[in-house]
Amino acid sequence: MNISKKLQKIIALTSIICLSLGGLIGIGLLLNIFGENPSEAITCVLLTLLTIFVAGLLLLTSTEAIARKNKLGYISSSLILLSAFMMLLQIWLAYLVPDFGETYIKIVLIISALSIFFSIVVNNHITLGKSLLVVQIIGYVTFIYFEFALVSTISFDLELVNIPFWIITIVWIVMFLILKIKSKEFKTNSSEMITITKQEYDDLKNKIKELEEMLNKGE
Repeated sequence: MNISKKLQKIIALTSIICLSLGGLIGIGLLLNIFGENPSEAITCVLLTLLTIFVAGLLLLTSTEAIARKNKLGYISSSLILLSAFMMLLQIWLAYLVPDFGETYIKIVLIISALSIFFSIVVNNHITLGKSLLVVQIIGYVTFIYFEFALVSTISFDLELVNIPFWIITIVWIVMFLILKIKSKEFKTNSSEMITITKQEYDDLKNKIKELEEMLNKGE
């Protein structure tokens, strides 16, 4: 098993554990197991687990790109790790330091939005390539607006979550589902194929040529 496969298993296992623990804490909060007024630290732990879970899901796509020696995978992974680190820093600094700066929160949201967008682009690039390019472009444009509207509403109070926002969101969801279904079809088809390097292909050609020459001499 190569390093990338081992790394993917570790990331997937970590994400599952974080989701499970986060689910248990969430249930505990709903059932008031931690009391009527639970400590903010418990909420911080829950947010930490959810952040690691989401980052893990995004990293799975990036590590697949790295396994295919695609440079976009390294960029995507770096952005995801940076946004996850900054988000965790934000969660705990906001708890430990009263009135933590709003500017930092805006920066975290922007970097996180960029990371998610880039991860989606990388995933589509390594599975679909230039197939369904029009659908991909529509999906990217609508998703950019979706993220821009959310970040602007949360960080800058621009109130862009309106009727056009929900229409564009529905369009993006439809495009996303189409691309997701097609990606699975492409992965299924590609899994039935064997990929070899150019050197291996050249060696195979030479061996076939040698075999043909031997057969011709035998005749």
